Amino acid sequence: MPTPAADAQALPTPRLSHLVDVAAALAAHAEQHDRTADLPHAGLAVVHEAGLLTLTVGTGHGGPGGGLADTVRVLTALGHGDPSVALIHTPQDDVVLTAAGRALLERNS
Repeated sequence: MPTPAADAQALPTPRLSHLVDVAAALAAHAEQHDRTADLPHAGLAVVHEAGLLTLTVGTGHGGPGGGLADTVRVLTALGHGDPSVALIHTPQDDVVLTAAGRALLERNS
């Protein structure tokens, strides 16, 4: 299994306490994005600035190692703010959590 370089910097810690603020910021533009079918660039930037994009990166790779409960909490908040942003974020988490689930199954079999 690959390991991070010794000098790799840790990824930002997600600020889960700010989820209400993140959802409110997303909601401010959600209707416009739905109407125009534009990619919600500003919303994705808000999610990035809150450190949420790296939530499920494992601690062995410099990430916070968020699990399923954290992911559900974040995606629920994002969905309340702007469902499009939540849907864009979902596949990334799905891949990570599916891989983690497979690793657990292999380790326990």
